[in-house]
Amino acid sequence: MTENTKPLSGETARMDDADPITGLRPLALPAPVSGELWLTGLPNNDLRLRRHLFEAAEKGVTQFVILTEDHEIRDLAPDYARLLSSDGLNFSVMRLPIRDFGVPESVPAFRLATYRIADALQSGERIVMHCRGGIGRTGLVAEAVLIELGVPPAEARGLVAAAGSRCETAEQVAFLRKAYADVED
Repeated sequence: MTENTKPLSGETARMDDADPITGLRPLALPAPVSGELWLTGLPNNDLRLRRHLFEAAEKGVTQFVILTEDHEIRDLAPDYARLLSSDGLNFSVMRLPIRDFGVPESVPAFRLATYRIADALQSGERIVMHCRGGIGRTGLVAEAVLIELGVPPAEARGLVAAAGSRCETAEQVAFLRKAYADVED
């Protein structure tokens, strides 16, 4: 881990701390956005997978946004990997893989992806977003989606933190600032 990818001291929940957060956590969205967004971690065992799928069906989820890399899903959640490879989910799937504790490779591609998520939410989509622990990468993308929806960056950061996620590294914070340098706080 480099200096920029080390977890931020005092601001990071360890993976063990995230373990009890197995359900879907709602993220407050600005009015008049009609969709809903829930944040969570990787459903890495059968019980969590069943709970995620049950909650998603109960909430009328229409899309999953998956931020984990393929190898993480394959290694840590084989049942989920099989379900994804068989198109066994009853919702659409958007893949935006980001290295654990890392950042996206391209600002323009990231902005396009977060714009698409924001647009889907404005169209009434109900979306579940997850990375491995539901904290860092999920926090990074959730903040960006809120900014795309017109929420000022500082407010977006607070809303995401209230939902249990946040950027975990200085590199993630810097990436978000760079990606949205055109947006005033």
